[in-house]
Amino acid sequence: MSNKWLILLIVLGIGIKFLGINNILYTDENGWAIDASLLDIAKDPDTIIGKNVPHTPIPLLSYALAAKFLGKNAYAFRIVPIIYSMLGLIFIYLIAKELYGSKAGFYALFLSLFCFWPYIASLQ
Repeated sequence: MSNKWLILLIVLGIGIKFLGINNILYTDENGWAIDASLLDIAKDPDTIIGKNVPHTPIPLLSYALAAKFLGKNAYAFRIVPIIYSMLGLIFIYLIAKELYGSKAGFYALFLSLFCFWPYIASLQ
């Protein structure tokens, strides 16, 4: 597949993901958002180790950074999974391309971008 089709596919997939970015936060997303917004690493660095917060550190730090730079709103907490899903899409393409060729990488990327469950997971 040519690079222009790959770029077009990625841009279209990103655009579709951003359509749902301002929807209301779901129950489990609220928990992550509240924990991340209460997290103040500068005042209490031990919080992130798991004493007070029952989540793993990397997502919490990601949500805390997003809240710090973008504010405490749905957009800030939805951008984190979208960024991680975009990184995942790069890996999906590269692995499928390495194992089965560039055409298979393109199809794997297409399926991951436009299937229902990966779309939902990239917004939660």
